[in-house]
Amino acid sequence: MAIVESGGVESEGPESEGVQSSLRIVAADAVLAETHLGDLVDLLRDGVAGGASIGWVRVPDRAEAEAWWAGIVGAVTTGACTLLLALDGVRVVGTVQVHPSPKENQRHRGDIAKLLVHSTTRGRGIGLALMAAAEAVARDQGLSLLTLDTRAGDPSEHFYLFIGWSVLV
Repeated sequence: MAIVESGGVESEGPESEGVQSSLRIVAADAVLAETHLGDLVDLLRDGVAGGASIGWVRVPDRAEAEAWWAGIVGAVTTGACTLLLALDGVRVVGTVQVHPSPKENQRHRGDIAKLLVHSTTRGRGIGLALMAAAEAVARDQGLSLLTLDTRAGDPSEHFYLFIGWSVLV
């Protein structure tokens, strides 16, 4: 299923009501991402173990997860991806990615990918804060059309609909 945000990219920023003040949303460069590699691996494995619709059939082992994150760090380095981290103190508790289209005739569009919030920190508004930050990044990059994929009927679909995204059929 593809979902596109209704009305274009229009968020107020990463602040969300109910998010604890120790939470920070930051755009990670390669060094910051590598510094938090252990947290990122744990976050990916936690999400897959919890049934997140993020493209994994089984929980990756640590080496597989590290290799996957190395690919994301490479994309961050080349500018093909903006990696946002939700930091609670020094621990990564959530992440989302913004991928601008590489196609010359589609410079206005991008994809949101791999929204993950650790199972121990859900219900605190972290997903809302990450999505608001991702939309702000997209807006700053001149992206006016965002898409993402999720599984029909999945809790993530309900979340995206709740925050104003629309289903495309």
